[in-house]
Amino acid sequence: MRSRTTLVTLIVVSAVCMTFIAAPPIAYDGEPGFVAKPVEYVDTLIGTGTGGETVGEINNFPGPTVPFGMVQYSPDTVDTYAGYNYDRSRSTGFSMTHASVGCAAFGDISMLPTTTPTGSQPWNAWERIAHDDTEVGVPGYYRVRFPGTGVTAELTATARTGVGRFRYPHNHRPALFHVRSGASLAGNSAATFRIEDDNTITGSATSGGFCGKKNTYTVYFAMKFNQRFTSYGSWDGYSVYPGARGADSPFSGGYLAFPPGSVLEVRTAISYVSVDGARANLAAEGTASFDAVRAAASAEWNAALSRIAVAGSDGDRLATFYTSLYRTLLHPNTFNDADGRYIGFDGAIHTVAPGRTHYANFSDWDTYRGVSALHGLLFPKQGSDMAQSLVDDAVQSGSFPRWPLANSATAEMTGDSVVPLIVNLYAYGARDFDVNTSLRYMVNAATNGGVGRDGYTERPGIATYLQLGYAPQTTEFTTDHRVAGASITLEWAVDDFAISRFAEALGDTATATEFQTRAQYWQNLFNPSTGYISPRGPGGFFPDGPGFYAYRSGFGQDGFDEGNAEQYVWWVPHNVAGLVTALGGREAVAKRLDRFTKELNVGPNEPHLWIGNEPGFGVPWLYNYIGQPWRTQETVDRVRSNLFAPTPDGEPGNDDLGAMSSWYVWAALGLYPSTPGTGILSVNTPLFDRVVIALPADKSIRISAPRASGRNRLRYIDGLSINSQATEQTFLPESFVRTGGGVAFSLSEKPNRTWGTAVSSAPPSYGAGSAALTVNVPFPMVSIAPGTTEHVSVDAQRMIDAAGEYAITGISYSPGISAASVSGAFPANGSVRADIAITAAPSVPDGYYPMYLTARFGHTAKSFLVLVAVVSDAFGE
Repeated sequence: MRSRTTLVTLIVVSAVCMTFIAAPPIAYDGEPGFVAKPVEYVDTLIGTGTGGETVGEINNFPGPTVPFGMVQYSPDTVDTYAGYNYDRSRSTGFSMTHASVGCAAFGDISMLPTTTPTGSQPWNAWERIAHDDTEVGVPGYYRVRFPGTGVTAELTATARTGVGRFRYPHNHRPALFHVRSGASLAGNSAATFRIEDDNTITGSATSGGFCGKKNTYTVYFAMKFNQRFTSYGSWDGYSVYPGARGADSPFSGGYLAFPPGSVLEVRTAISYVSVDGARANLAAEGTASFDAVRAAASAEWNAALSRIAVAGSDGDRLATFYTSLYRTLLHPNTFNDADGRYIGFDGAIHTVAPGRTHYANFSDWDTYRGVSALHGLLFPKQGSDMAQSLVDDAVQSGSFPRWPLANSATAEMTGDSVVPLIVNLYAYGARDFDVNTSLRYMVNAATNGGVGRDGYTERPGIATYLQLGYAPQTTEFTTDHRVAGASITLEWAVDDFAISRFAEALGDTATATEFQTRAQYWQNLFNPSTGYISPRGPGGFFPDGPGFYAYRSGFGQDGFDEGNAEQYVWWVPHNVAGLVTALGGREAVAKRLDRFTKELNVGPNEPHLWIGNEPGFGVPWLYNYIGQPWRTQETVDRVRSNLFAPTPDGEPGNDDLGAMSSWYVWAALGLYPSTPGTGILSVNTPLFDRVVIALPADKSIRISAPRASGRNRLRYIDGLSINSQATEQTFLPESFVRTGGGVAFSLSEKPNRTWGTAVSSAPPSYGAGSAALTVNVPFPMVSIAPGTTEHVSVDAQRMIDAAGEYAITGISYSPGISAASVSGAFPANGSVRADIAITAAPSVPDGYYPMYLTARFGHTAKSFLVLVAVVSDAFGE
């Protein structure tokens, strides 16, 4: 990896910050200065390797782009589905589009500089690249050499163009340049290659099929060279045709030859509208010199990264932080041409409003948890355009897209995650979009499913969900991996909570109340017999056995998408207090969390934290809700210190369009957006002595944490002040993301086991609309001989903190079948098993009789069916 520059003191920012930071409680020397040029701490090779057996490829790309740019001009290595892996050295060259995704995608318009003769199958050609100190990746620039041919490649980019500079050796071999239009990482259904004149080529690539879905897109390109070809040819994936000026085949491409020792400058623009659009983008952005483009890209990145100024004394942590922040600003991507035109979700050409940008590529299931909050906070203008882009997609197609790629909904993953993504953008400051139309489409999908184009439905199975109050284990709720009714219910509960908050902010109190109640549907899957949120059949029955099953193969547990019951039980971020009550109270939850976090990155099949996947992101901050904030501080630091590093393998999971990187950014700042749909930030120990987060209108969030960095850094919070007022709260007020202010941490070497421990210190939970109890009958059938009594067990769990007694009564509409009533008080943990006596009179004939039991507590009554089998010789009489 590259050596790091020394820290530079930013005197102006330091002076501003000193106006609000009180003197630290412990004096120390050598207070670090603010980083003046954060771009110097970004190494784009960080996180481009393999994160281990569980993690697999991290999938980041090292090549140049600009913030939210259309082009990601980057190298590709063989046998990688997302483009590049630092652990592989065979390279197919450089392509124009990339994304850190979990399935094959993009890698469009590939080009390979070489001196190796073309041969009979140039579409399979590759050359070795050198992963050594000569490989450089910094914002806006990438360089690598090909040892076998002596070629050196340099890349830089604008929003819609890539500029390559390729130096060929003087070895008497022709300088060859392959262009493969039919080499997209997910394959191509069509591709074209055209030689327009003696220094210009154009073409297109049609690809899609993301994660086996039905999406398609076409990207067009125009490529101009700084000198004329001496010869050329094309291929169609079957044969090579020297002198041919074009090809039209899913495997099409061509080669161009230049004199030995050439220094080529190649400018390539792309468009999703047309070849003419690519030409126009090239004309608009392709005139500056290579070095000028590089300097402009670097300056743009430095300005973007400077939205967060940090002061720390550990170069590795600064590199990890700013590289992570860089990753969060790569996607979504500009989708409209320089003239404002873009291809819509209806297949028609649209023009974005003047001064705005249309964005594409939202991995919403991944990014709503952390990335969207950063975008709304740091870049409200771009965040507003992102939200408006999704609204426009809905208007054009009939519904919000799930995991949209280019101009199609892929329907990848589960939940309706576009909803909390948009609401997070809004909550954190991105509010300049059509909010009323947005809410209308959210409610439509949550009520009617949200039918889009080509068989896409935003919330498939919504009618069943609303009828039952949960998603049952039926094929209607099938995902890529299995039927996932439990995790879909959890995600939709979060989505509905986000709708509630959005509606309330817009003054629609009726919708807010309705969806706040729906946000508690997770309770319908809480099984009091096991203490887990469990999948449930359409008849209302939970599966037999324990809530968690240890699977040794496959990818998670039935009922859950990419995880298991132990991992998903914690995903109730909007009502953690209600979850704590359901799990038996603070002490019980603390012990369970301790067991769960004993291991940090175990994958989808073990009963421990999998921090490398999104459902586990918020778990470390749950200790703030149960009076043990020092354990949040310890757990966050274990993840930061052990699973992130400024190395190619320095991330614990797939980055997923910046999702994993956003976790580190927030954790390093000492904050986390713990409740989707709100601006609430839960706290932990920062990694930096000082932080300034720039907000609009010259406001800022200013963080002071003396001795948070350095070799002997302090790891625990001893006290906290917000705007110079001491507080015991373990979160910032929701208004803070809009108004800004000062946050001063007092730190210590040892845990403070009194600060932030009160119930009132926990971040808010939103329990309105909760049921008061939940029940289960583990064995809902009882056999009775006439004239006898047998018992059926009923498990009940209190779901709210309230006094009073529960009561269980039974009724049968069949004469002679009766049930005794039971009542009592819940114990401290809120869990009770009641034995209900059911009697069959001597006159009852053999047969099956339904008995309806009803459990009541507080405002809730839960009814369930028990089947009574009356059998004269049931017990051998």
